[in-house]
Amino acid sequence: MGELGVELEPVWDHELYLSGRYAPYVARALERRERIAGIITAKTGKPLPRDWFPVFARCSACGRLTKNVLGWEGDRVRYRCECGHEGEASISRGEVKLLWRVEWPARWSLLGVDLEPFGKDHAAAGGSYDTGRDIAREVFGREPPYPVPYEWIELRGRGPLSSSAGLVVDPGDVVRASSPEITNFLILRVHYSRHISFDPSTDIPKLHDDFDEAEERFHAGEEDDLTRAYELSLTPSSPRVRVQRVPFRHLVLVVQLSGSFEDVVRRLLRSGHLREPLREEDLRELRRRVEAVRFWLERFAPEEARVRVLEEPPRLELGPGELSFIECLLREFGGIEWRAEEIQSAIFRCARGTGLGPRRAFPVLYRILFGRDHGPRAGPLLEELGRDFIVLRLRTYAKGS
Repeated sequence: MGELGVELEPVWDHELYLSGRYAPYVARALERRERIAGIITAKTGKPLPRDWFPVFARCSACGRLTKNVLGWEGDRVRYRCECGHEGEASISRGEVKLLWRVEWPARWSLLGVDLEPFGKDHAAAGGSYDTGRDIAREVFGREPPYPVPYEWIELRGRGPLSSSAGLVVDPGDVVRASSPEITNFLILRVHYSRHISFDPSTDIPKLHDDFDEAEERFHAGEEDDLTRAYELSLTPSSPRVRVQRVPFRHLVLVVQLSGSFEDVVRRLLRSGHLREPLREEDLRELRRRVEAVRFWLERFAPEEARVRVLEEPPRLELGPGELSFIECLLREFGGIEWRAEEIQSAIFRCARGTGLGPRRAFPVLYRILFGRDHGPRAGPLLEELGRDFIVLRLRTYAKGS
């Protein structure tokens, strides 16, 4: 959390019990147990038995918590544990613990909580906040904190993130594959009442694009929800000056074709994605993003994002239309400026001009380079591989070569 710019002071519940700070609230809950039972029954529609108590007792024999409470007097709570042991537990020594629906409003009073974010399941009618609100007022004599019920983060196509269901994405991995600011931006750009559907394999590049756009608009003086989300996403380690940003998607390509960070910088200067002079802040932010790209490639990237150019041209059976497409590319590539958009436009011209069409033409290029039908956007890819390499590879398949 510190990486995300959030300062925390952890408070451990078990220490609050052991220190006796919960003791007055446990005693108050026991004194008002009938009122608490009435609130829970009214809110949930489920009657509680007459011998219900709002606490667990810790068994001195087996150490487990039991709800089988027989009675209480002063500091002592009598219990019969499922292990068969009967005994007494001390409230002041932290041996008696409140049930969740009662512990939550007790904690609001104990810690002076004014605002409480919680998952939407607690906000349902008859849920923990619904009962806690009345228990706070009628038992502990305070107003409940302002509620902020938030939606789930869902792993797209698989459902809400849940450790019990095995649907888990380590937040630390998301930070490493982006940055603290961009992880904050993922959350803050969406209202807390709306769910977030997220797949790190496909969404992290788009998330960087959106963050970069919000940054541009923020520095241009625009004011809206997106630029406010950007501003709130910044951390103490964020750059304090406007820096040169290189699109994440382009770095995915460049990083895989480069041997070192210095090689990345040289390629970006040559392609115009970076401009001299480069300040310390520019290089620091670029290095952070390069490291994020490398981690994303290692941990999350789909196969089509990976660049593994075959050392030797693969043996391919190409039809007349595909051969005409290659010959057209050789003519076009000899006369254009070797820039991504120029290359992309030339590919489209040849795909349409030969009647092959883009859906059949682009896989031809990927098979020639990778031995598969898909890959990253062709224009930037071919620009980085270089005109000489591409022309030499295409000539392998041209008629008469």
